Amino acid sequence: MNSSRPKKSRWIPILQVIVGLGLLALVAYFVPWRDRLIWSDDSGKRSFDGAIEGEWKSEAIDFAFDARPADLPAPLAGATRDTEGAAKVHVVRDEHVDWRPGLLRVFRELDTSGLLKAFACLCCGLTFTVLRWWRLLLAAGCRATPFQSLRLTLLGMFFNIVVPGLTGGDVIKAVLVARENPGKKTEAVISVFVDRIIGIVVLAAIAAVVIVATGENAFAAIRTPVIAAATAGVLGAFVYVNGTLRRWIGLDRLLAKLPGGALFQKIDQAVLVYSRHPWEMLGAFLLSVGNHLSVVLGVLALGRAFGDTVATLDYFVAVPVANIATALPLSPGGWGFGEAVFGTLWEMLGGSASLGIATSVTFRLLLLSFGLVGGLFLLVPGGRLDLDQVERESKS
Repeated sequence: MNSSRPKKSRWIPILQVIVGLGLLALVAYFVPWRDRLIWSDDSGKRSFDGAIEGEWKSEAIDFAFDARPADLPAPLAGATRDTEGAAKVHVVRDEHVDWRPGLLRVFRELDTSGLLKAFACLCCGLTFTVLRWWRLLLAAGCRATPFQSLRLTLLGMFFNIVVPGLTGGDVIKAVLVARENPGKKTEAVISVFVDRIIGIVVLAAIAAVVIVATGENAFAAIRTPVIAAATAGVLGAFVYVNGTLRRWIGLDRLLAKLPGGALFQKIDQAVLVYSRHPWEMLGAFLLSVGNHLSVVLGVLALGRAFGDTVATLDYFVAVPVANIATALPLSPGGWGFGEAVFGTLWEMLGGSASLGIATSVTFRLLLLSFGLVGGLFLLVPGGRLDLDQVERESKS
């Protein structure tokens, strides 16, 4: 028996926390905390820190520089006046002049009605998610109710976000649902990961469809990987469940030859159960579309609440891409990495990194609220869990 494996696995959550904190620190270092005035000409872009006076969303503002810059372009330098110890300039938005609010201003001027709209959209998305997993459990022959699916989904969110040092929400969900289906443990566990895969494939497909339909140059940097991921996911699923193609590539023989082949074959058979329920799979894909559209609309409501002006259709690419990226287990709950991705995507689309980061932070805080609700299930009679035992089961 190899005793090094548990020691290694104990380091993984610690490393995730370190990575998450490092990414948050990096984002905090590069985030534009102050308002910025941006000048663009043939030589490139220059930005100047200061404070916007007036409504930053309007087409004209007064901008007070933190200190009078020595390298102001001539048109700005000529219009700048010194008042009460501060250098100020009145500017109108045009092809040369633009401005971006700092992160503190963005949060200070949040429209709370947009926050409520976003919360309602995310509740709809959660409903679609719960129903999708419930139907997948039933298709696999597991005992399940919509409430059970809701309870375990929220518990998974609790462990994924609130207790990042453990092994992750999906793994916890898998352990708990296997406990509740002792006669169908493999099928119950597989349902969790089939649910996750369907969600990611549909995310990529939504982004790919919008990229192809709009043909926008703004997505040139991510066009190929997004379309490739969506195509690979759809084709891979089709090949996997098609008996003729499986025989042609010798998939069954390959699984039998692998170390632990019997286990892989058992898992394979559990996955193939879903190929015998095409209508349930179609329903799962449609519920995924409903889930992801609800999430995109929720993030859109947040963006508009912060005053973002990125095109609505662009959200249907940026949000799926950001959510796919943050699904990677690099940091607890996607904190830090998510903010970096959102900020980068928003700048790529011609928006403000501050608005992208603020949207990401608020989105993650709303998800955190769902996780906290999941934690309440631990307080009900019979709801307490032996966390050490759950972690041991997740590694077995």
